[in-house]
Amino acid sequence: MVTSKNEFKTASQMSNRIKPSFKILLSEIIDYAGLFPPAKLSMDQAVANYASYRKSKYSWMLARFIVPSSRIDEFISNSKDILGQDGNPWSLSVIADETLDVTLKKIRDFNEEFKGIGQFDTLEMKASSVWAIEEASERLGDQLVIYFEIPVDDNLPDLISVISIHRQRAKMRTGGTTHDAFPATEKLLKFIRTCVAANVPFKFTAGLHHPIHCEKPLTYEQNAPIGKMYGFLNVFFASAFARHSLKPSLIQEILEDENPQNFAFTEDGIYWRHEHFVGNWYLKQLREKAAISFGSCSFEEPIQDLKELKLLD
Repeated sequence: MVTSKNEFKTASQMSNRIKPSFKILLSEIIDYAGLFPPAKLSMDQAVANYASYRKSKYSWMLARFIVPSSRIDEFISNSKDILGQDGNPWSLSVIADETLDVTLKKIRDFNEEFKGIGQFDTLEMKASSVWAIEEASERLGDQLVIYFEIPVDDNLPDLISVISIHRQRAKMRTGGTTHDAFPATEKLLKFIRTCVAANVPFKFTAGLHHPIHCEKPLTYEQNAPIGKMYGFLNVFFASAFARHSLKPSLIQEILEDENPQNFAFTEDGIYWRHEHFVGNWYLKQLREKAAISFGSCSFEEPIQDLKELKLLD
């Protein structure tokens, strides 16, 4: 396919009408984690924010509300009068910070009590061994979608393999509030390529507040440490091109690219550096079967950055 350079809409040229490729790539992409650092909001504020975002013009970018298992009762107290008010049930995900038995009981009780207006359909838990993944997968069966947050080390192929066998999903931590929380690009690349090779859907969490790879404060505190942060456009473009068999060295360059002009959206798909292309059909497949979402403690910050790049109005 040949596309004229005049058809490209980059981060500084996007028209007010959202391109189909942009809508496909970013639909339901942000899992709202306002309870977690660096925002670390109170439950009532996070719930109120999520309810507000669901009514905003950018609600199409919003995915699940993330709740730790240990705070489900607190979530109920702060949300029971809001759930379902807009006519649509809330989609929710639980972070397992208690035993699996306790977590599952809380999920079942909530889903029964709030059926039709709120649903915990996803569980996120840490796992560093094949045994832990197998045990949780066998116990839950198809009751919930499970994202296993796994280490990216020498055991990654084995962990991804067993996740694939049980038809579950993988999760990688891409940042935090300290420099050492951000993985090396080689690890991020390895995670993406291993998941893609095994047809394992995946998500990311932390450190992806900004669209393009950049240097920013790591927290919202005064005099916060400054560090390099991955961009969510970088990560999802890289995932798209990994599925499109672009060579690893170029995918790594995508992950580290700090030039917004290199990320272009057209009617038919996305371009990187105006030469590497992925079409809309493949983007849909990416979002449905591979790169599912990213968790962020802020919904407003990614939106504001996209506005500054003239990708949103």
